[in-house]
Amino acid sequence: MPFEFSLRSLLRLRRVQEQRERMRLALLNSSRARARNERDEADRQAVLGFETFDQKLQAGLSGAEFHLERVSLQLLAKRRRDLEALIEALNLQMQKQVEVFGESQKKRKVLESLRERQLKAFELIQNRREQQRVDDLFARRIKR
Repeated sequence: MPFEFSLRSLLRLRRVQEQRERMRLALLNSSRARARNERDEADRQAVLGFETFDQKLQAGLSGAEFHLERVSLQLLAKRRRDLEALIEALNLQMQKQVEVFGESQKKRKVLESLRERQLKAFELIQNRREQQRVDDLFARRIKR
């Protein structure tokens, strides 16, 4: 008689849930990395923009050019602030997702632990039955 874990379907569900939560965490991590890269690129563009603005100021700018350069730098600064806010929001989401993933992992481990204990108990019973059969066979041989 083979071992049959009565909660096999639930264990399979827990494994699927854990995998789903792991994937969500990976997606959040990827999104955060992408946002950080965009922020770093915005920083590089801002540095380049300030250098260009400084050079143009030294060369002499018209009022319209000055206004255009200033608006461009303000847009870069706003883009960076938006990216910082996005990164912060993603960090919070990741913290929550780490907790959710940890919970799903814990639930799966509990079921796997229960399965292992039941399997060990089953194997112990099977071993005892087998030993009893061997003992019975031995006892029959001695009686002959």
